[in-house]
Amino acid sequence: MKNYFIIGTLSISSFFFGQVGINTTAPKATLDIVAKEKTGSNPKPEGLIIPRIDREKAQSMTGVEVSTMVYIDNISTGIQNGIAANIDAIGYYHYDGNAWVKMTTQNNVNNIYRSNGILSGDRIINQGNNKLAFTGNSANAFSVDGSTFSVDASSNRIGIGTTSPFGKIDIVTDNPSSTNDNEIFMRSFGKGKVPIIYLSSANGTLASPTDLTNGDIIGKLSFTARVGGSYSWGKGSTILSTYKGNGTTESTDLKFQTSNTDRVIINEVGNVGIGTIAPKNRLDLGSDAPATATDVAGKKLAIYNNAAGDSFYGFGVHSFRLQFHSGSKKDSAPAMVLAGNQTDSTGMLGINTINPETRLDVVTVNNMYGIQHSNGTIKLRTYLGTGTSNGNTEAAWFGTQTNHPLDFMTNSSMRMRITIDGRVGVGTSAPDSAAILDLASTTKGFLPPRMTDAQMSQIAAPVPEGLMIYNSTTKKMQYYNGSAWIDF
Repeated sequence: MKNYFIIGTLSISSFFFGQVGINTTAPKATLDIVAKEKTGSNPKPEGLIIPRIDREKAQSMTGVEVSTMVYIDNISTGIQNGIAANIDAIGYYHYDGNAWVKMTTQNNVNNIYRSNGILSGDRIINQGNNKLAFTGNSANAFSVDGSTFSVDASSNRIGIGTTSPFGKIDIVTDNPSSTNDNEIFMRSFGKGKVPIIYLSSANGTLASPTDLTNGDIIGKLSFTARVGGSYSWGKGSTILSTYKGNGTTESTDLKFQTSNTDRVIINEVGNVGIGTIAPKNRLDLGSDAPATATDVAGKKLAIYNNAAGDSFYGFGVHSFRLQFHSGSKKDSAPAMVLAGNQTDSTGMLGINTINPETRLDVVTVNNMYGIQHSNGTIKLRTYLGTGTSNGNTEAAWFGTQTNHPLDFMTNSSMRMRITIDGRVGVGTSAPDSAAILDLASTTKGFLPPRMTDAQMSQIAAPVPEGLMIYNSTTKKMQYYNGSAWIDF
């Protein structure tokens, strides 16, 4: 009787309304199935079971209507192609007119976390004010395109070009196809067009940071080569900055290292040191002392040098001497030095000598000019050596090297002149052409040597003819005629 009632109910409902209701006399859709017991603890099953088939059956069916639903309970049969191309797991499928399509379930809502898949188009996720977070515990826990971007969740590191990052961020290019693959660009435009990279450090923790103390390293950039089958990180070339303040100031320095050795430093007040980490001047080239005056270590500052390093033009130092080099070889002495010491503020200039003995000391080889003063026409020179005009005797020469007279002056006034033909004028700039010596004065006279008879007898023989003296014994001027002294 009960079954007849249900059938009748189905028939009546279908007749009047074109709708079928199961367990209801008022269906709200073409087919409305209502649970017999919506609540309670009765263990009797409720629900709808649709046809269950395997993949081979689904693949073999023809004339399937669009929207047909089945449950695939076995994928070990058939193959994943044709209308079964999407059947890769047990579950519900519907037919879309071309193929069976996996139906959405709680465990399979385009779920990239439960199975692999292919993105069929562009996707945009609008998070709004919501956060998207990933957590993990393994290396390469999250990656994009293999090693293009990799997150090592086990060590809290990021790899770009590697899935095994060495540090917090590890960028690797392995046999890049172009130079650009080895480059990092920061490009900025408009109002905020100045790109900045900040390296900062502090003591304490992120939650409770504390100030740096004097001597703490703020940050560094290190360049390391692979040598001997491994990398010696931090032992190549480095740029680093150290905090030099007292806790209230922002004093810092900047240091440059090569081969793991300090080379250049700019200290906290702007002094630059090369070869010293404690520069005392705006440019300090270090206090290392060369062993000798020719030591290459003493050649401090080059204005020019050739590729071989044996044509040095510049400045050097050795034993309280400032060296001036002009084309010096590696082991050559300087062309000129300025000598001094820590207690004597005066200096001595040496040319072609490293040990000047006077304020100006010029050393030359024999028969060579030394000092010259010239206006481009007149040349005043010194000379050491021999010459035909002095009988080829070694002597020190001083005078004009051009066709000009030589004047001697005191108190900015000329007192004596030697003409170009050797005439000497005292008190006159135009000595008489017939005189080898012309003494001119309107207030003074000529005073010859004054001697007694006893002193005259001591004059070394042979006494030359014409020698004149004043005999203070006889009170007379006398000259020697070759055999005797004659009174004027």
